[in-house]
Order: sequence, then structure tokens, then C-alpha cells
Amino acid sequence: MADLRNAIDRLDARRIALESAREEFRSHWAEIRDLCATHRGRGLDGVSATEDDDGSKKGATIYDPTGIMALKTLASGMQSGITSKSRPWFRLGSEDQALADSHNVREWLFEVERRMRSVMAGSNFYNACYHTYAELGAFQTAAFAILEDYDTVINCVPYTIGEYCLACDHRGQVNTFVRRFFPTALQLVEEFGKDSVSAQVKAAAEGTTGTDTRFDVVHFIEPNDNRMELRDAMGRPWRSVYYEVGNHGGHPLRVSGFHEFPVMAPRWDVVGSAVYGTGGPGMDALPDVKGLQKMREKYYIGVDKRVETPLQGPADMRFEEVNDIPGGITYVNNVTNQWSGFRPLVEPPQDLSDVRQAINEDRATVNEHFYVDLFRMISSLPLRSGTTATEIAERHEEKLQILGPVLERIHTEMADRAIDRIFAIMDRAGLIPEPPAEIAGRPIRVEYISLLAQAQKLVGLGAIEGFIGFAGGLAAVKPDILDKVDLDEALDLYADALGTPPTIVVPGTRVAQIRQARAEQEQAQQLGDAAMVAAQGAETLSKADMGSDNALNALLGRSVN
Repeated sequence: MADLRNAIDRLDARRIALESAREEFRSHWAEIRDLCATHRGRGLDGVSATEDDDGSKKGATIYDPTGIMALKTLASGMQSGITSKSRPWFRLGSEDQALADSHNVREWLFEVERRMRSVMAGSNFYNACYHTYAELGAFQTAAFAILEDYDTVINCVPYTIGEYCLACDHRGQVNTFVRRFFPTALQLVEEFGKDSVSAQVKAAAEGTTGTDTRFDVVHFIEPNDNRMELRDAMGRPWRSVYYEVGNHGGHPLRVSGFHEFPVMAPRWDVVGSAVYGTGGPGMDALPDVKGLQKMREKYYIGVDKRVETPLQGPADMRFEEVNDIPGGITYVNNVTNQWSGFRPLVEPPQDLSDVRQAINEDRATVNEHFYVDLFRMISSLPLRSGTTATEIAERHEEKLQILGPVLERIHTEMADRAIDRIFAIMDRAGLIPEPPAEIAGRPIRVEYISLLAQAQKLVGLGAIEGFIGFAGGLAAVKPDILDKVDLDEALDLYADALGTPPTIVVPGTRVAQIRQARAEQEQAQQLGDAAMVAAQGAETLSKADMGSDNALNALLGRSVN
């Protein structure tokens, strides 16, 4: 037990170092939270990140909610455009074309897709995705865990910025997750058992007033390395350690493990070897969002001065009653060479159009940073995959090109890991059907067919269309120019970009068989036609009059005496 406590102390020292490395982002995240994501973030103000502050007053400095609304639009648009619950967004396949053409393999892959989508829809997976997109758009870093669940197969736990730390491996992939949270004594006993918690937690849980006392707990997920005192007894690749943080060293609660890294931690953009994301909408729009609050405040002040204009009046009326209601009358003395009554202290602004224009410009810039027009279009268009993706690509080609690296990172750091994790959980639960012998043990390829993924591909179709059109124009003058064009490959690329179901596209091997059969049939037809012509010619010759001066004899150079 002493060795385990020493290992926990070393683990906690690493937790403190990771929190220190995260410190430089905290003030920046706090500003973004205050103006764009008021109910997100934990511990960003330098205070304990307990759950008790959920109901505290938020957004006290917000005069204009454009940033908040833009973030919600981005999160909704990314949900609809990347991981929509109402339409397929990924497809399973094989890198081996021979396997991809196999009817049994295609049927098995389709059934696996169907079951995986059913599990996702039956859990809180899509709620976690929406939360993740909102965190990603605001703070450029997000995280949620996919855990095994007896009732719903999987259960997703979304996290908010400030309550966790990350670390990466030598390839820059997130492989360590540290979360600090504050459960009650009763929650700790329910989760870990009375015999596992510390004496302080046990005493609080058994008391009459301390059951809701909160304690400092850390959950550490990292590679299951050779520190044997912390090694998962099951030998799984990822170690999971829960411990209480105390004044006299950490108290271990549970050491277990995971078969796969359970945390999806996408980042908007990463510079060099940085751990946390940068360069996303929340950070880029922050100066304009702050400026928007200033301009909106000035606008309200200008309107207020017009409605309730500051006044000046004679000093001898300081203690007189002033009737300032509409239609009210105030009686004042008429003193020579002095004003009688009240008049404006300053002339109130009559025209606030310049301020309104500045506000509108800032709003437009903020919406541009958050890609509001693109994501609003995705959220509002009907669910017709081909037409929708094409329309998106035509209207927002430039934005799609900018979002290309972001979408690729989301696929790599979130979607790929989520699909692998869910597939593995289902497989261990016996929910994946037995694969055909030809694909058993072979890698499975994941292809993304969401609206944004299709629109990204469609941006490049203009080059294909232009090339084919140009080649067609040249073919009218020089037909053999089409020998330079692989029309089969062009059609396959086009179908792939449109997200066309592979079941309606004839595989290349089958096309070759069809063409060979057609060629053989045409060849046989030509041979049959030639034989018929020869037979007809022979019949004609047999009936020819060879005893007279006819054209045939003349052609053969014969003469008849």
C-alpha cells in the first residue's frame, strides 16, 4: 500500500506540472467564456473548479450577444454537417478492391454500419458531439470520453475546458488525460465503495450533514507503462487511476484500465508541438467581440442621453420639486439676466447611424470568424445529400477550403477514434456479426460521407468537369483525343465525391467482364455476318451462267467461243 501511495504522489506531481503548462491559456479561455460561452469552463478564474458555481451569475459584461449566438450556430452546423443523427455520415469499406467487390463483404460492412449507427443514436453520443463542437469553436480544444455501458452499450461523458489537462505522445497525438473534479462524499462511496474511500470521506458519508461535502478527486488516464505499482492488473494498454488529493498525500481509489484510449480530444489547429488548440473562431473573433461590447455600450449611452437628456438649471432651484413626467409643469422664478427653468447640459446626439454602422461591421466580422452563413445554410437546408452538398460547395467554396484542415483534424482526432472505440466495445459485447472469411483479420477503411465531407470533395469536381468538357470539345475535331481521358476513373471519382452508394456503381472487375462479353458477342456477330455474306456469295456464284459473255467471265479474263 505504501508503494501505491508513493506512485500516486508521483502521478500527482505530474498532474501539477500539466496544470502549470496549461496555465498560460487560462486567462484567454476565461475571456472567451465571459463573452461567447458563458456557462462553460471550470476553474478559469483561479478558484476551485467545483460544481457549485453552475448557477452563479454569468454574462455581466455582455451588451451584445452576437458571439454567443454565432457559437451556437457553429455548433449546430457542425453537428448537422459532420455527425448528423438523421443521415449517414460514415461508411465502412476495404482498401482491397477485390474485397470491396465481394457481395458478402459489402453486406457485412453495411450491417456493421447499421448497428453502429443504432448504438450511437440510442446513447448520448450525439449530445456529446454537439457539446464538443461548441467547446471546440469557443476554446479550440475539446474532450469527451466514450465508456462502456450495460444499458446503452456506450455512455459519453463530455468535459468542459479548465477541468482537464492533456499531454501528447511523440507523434503529437493526445495520449494522456487528467481530470480534476469535486464529487460529494455520498457520490464517492456509491462509485468506489465504502472500503476504498479515505477515512474523511467515509466519515462524511456516514454523518447526517456531511454527505454533500465535496472532495478533491483526480482521474488520470495514460499509457500503461512499466510502473508496476500502478499497472492495470488486466494488462490493458491504457491505465486509469482515480485518487483523492489530500494534505498528506493522495489516497488511491481505483486502478483499472482501458482497451482503447477512451477520450476523444479534437483540436481546431495545433502549432508545432503545442498540446492545446489555437487559431479557431473563439480566439480569432475575441477582439471584435470585445469591441462589439464597447460599441454597444456607447450606443446604449447615446440612446439614454436622447431619452433622458442631462439638464442644467438655476442654483436656487436645487431643493425645488421638479415635475419631469410627460406633460408635467415646473414653476420657476423669472430672474433678470438669468435663465428661468431647465435646459440641456449638453446637446444629446441626434444621429447614431455611425455607431450602428460600426456595430453592424463588428457583427459581420464575428459571424465571419464563426462561419455563420455556411453553418446556418447547413442547418436550414433540406436533407437531400447530393443537391445539398453541391449547393454548399457552390456557395461557400472559399470557406470549405479554409475548413479543410479543420475537418481533417476532427476526423482524425475525434471521429476515427470514436468509431474504433465503439466498434471495439460492440465487438467485445458480441454485437458485431461474424465477418466473412475473406475479410476476417483484414483492416477496415472508414470513409466520411457527411454533408461537409461531400462538399469538400465537390469543390474539386469543377476541375474534373472542366477537363472533361474541354476534352469533349477537342474530340469534335480530333476524336482520338479521348484516348487521353480515363472516363471510368473520372466517373468513379465523381461518384465518390457525391457520396453515391457503392451498391449502384458497378465495380471495375465486373465492368471488365461485361465489356469482354460484349466484345466477344460483337466479334461473334461480325463473324456470323461475314459467314452469311460468304454463303450468299457462293450461292450467287453457283447460279451464274458460265457459258456466255457475262461480267463475271470478263472479270476473270475468260472468253467464250
